Amino acid sequence: MHSKIFTGRPWCTAVLITGLLASLPGATLASVGVDPPSPARFDYPTSADHLLISYSVRHDELAENDPTPLLRIYGDGTVHVHIPRYMRGAGAFRMTLDEQALRALVDSLAQNGVLGFEHAQVQERLRQAESARFARDQTHIHISDSSWSTFRVNLSLYDPMGTGLVREGLDREVVWRDVAWHAEQYPNVTDLQGLSAAEQTLRAFLRHPSLTPLAPTEN
Repeated sequence: MHSKIFTGRPWCTAVLITGLLASLPGATLASVGVDPPSPARFDYPTSADHLLISYSVRHDELAENDPTPLLRIYGDGTVHVHIPRYMRGAGAFRMTLDEQALRALVDSLAQNGVLGFEHAQVQERLRQAESARFARDQTHIHISDSSWSTFRVNLSLYDPMGTGLVREGLDREVVWRDVAWHAEQYPNVTDLQGLSAAEQTLRAFLRHPSLTPLAPTEN
C-alpha cells in the first residue's frame, strides 16, 4: 500500500476541476465551489482497494433504497458510478482520474468544508437562521419526503489549514437532508453553501462523458 502527502495548489485545483467538468451542461467553476483555495495538506493510500470518497442519497419516499453508493472513488483514481433502477440511465459505470485530478477533487472537498463539517454546530446555525426567519416572516417551512445525502472521505492524514495540527486516520462522514434546498433557503449558513457546492461537484461524475458501462460482474 502506498500513500503520498499532498498540499493544495489553487491554480492546479481550479484548472483540473474545470477540465473535469467542462463537458457537463451548466457546470462552471463557480457552480461547483472550487474557489477560494485551501492550503490543506492531506494524505491517503493510493491503492485500488482504499475507498477514498463515497457519495450516496437515500429518499424517504422510497420503500426500498438501493444501498450501493451512487459514487465510489478509490485511492488509485478508479471511479465507480452506480445509477439505481429507479433513476434515469440506470446501470454501472467506471472512469479513471489521474493523480492530479484526484488530488484536486479532495482539495475541493476540503475547500468546501466537508472535511471539517461539524453537525452540531451547523444545526445550531440553522436553528438560529430559522428563528430569525420566523421572527421576520412568521413562517416555518417543512419538507415531508426528504432526501438524505451521505458524504464520506477517508484520509490517513489531514492538516486542515496547514497549521501543523495534523489529524491522522480521518474518516469523515457527513449526513444531511435536502442539501440543495437548505442551501437555497439559508444562504447565510456558509457550511450548507459549501456542502451544496461539494454535492454538485460529486454529482457531476454521475453523468460524466468519460464513463464507460460495466458488465454486472464488474461492478
